[in-house]
Amino acid sequence: MNNLNPVVLLVPLSALILVVILYIRLLKKALNRGHFKLFIFILILFAVLFNFVWEMLQMPLYKGMGNNIQSAVFCALAAVADAIMISLLYLGFAFSYKKSFLDRRPAMETGIINNDYWWYRRYSAEMRHLSAGNWAYTESMPVLAFVAVGIVPVLQFMILPVVIFYVSLYLLNVVKDR
Repeated sequence: MNNLNPVVLLVPLSALILVVILYIRLLKKALNRGHFKLFIFILILFAVLFNFVWEMLQMPLYKGMGNNIQSAVFCALAAVADAIMISLLYLGFAFSYKKSFLDRRPAMETGIINNDYWWYRRYSAEMRHLSAGNWAYTESMPVLAFVAVGIVPVLQFMILPVVIFYVSLYLLNVVKDR
């Protein structure tokens, strides 16, 4: 954690720029702009919240992470970066499949929620940070032996995007029905 390089910000910043571009393009095509804006707001809110909780819970699995404000801030920044990537995941698939949350077919069926690529992105990001010395695991981190990457951070991007998408869709439908 102490060896963080400013270049680490390049990927989240590039992703944020792409999120803004895709958001603007999809907003123009949205059938109901108000619902689209609300969905994206809910998505980002829950992406930050769920990822922050996950990051805080996995903190003991990383060396140098303790119960202090510096670790909490680091987890908050990681949660924001994860939220940007989850937003990019949704917007990227919505743009490429030309479907949004308004499609009546289930999101899994339309391809909007597809973790095949994103679990790999999480794995490769984890490998990059480990090899750069940005962080290291404690002995209690379960590791995928053949690639030496922690299971917990990989599971984070296999589980949370799907949960966040469905929670966001559910809450949007609750709001729309009122």
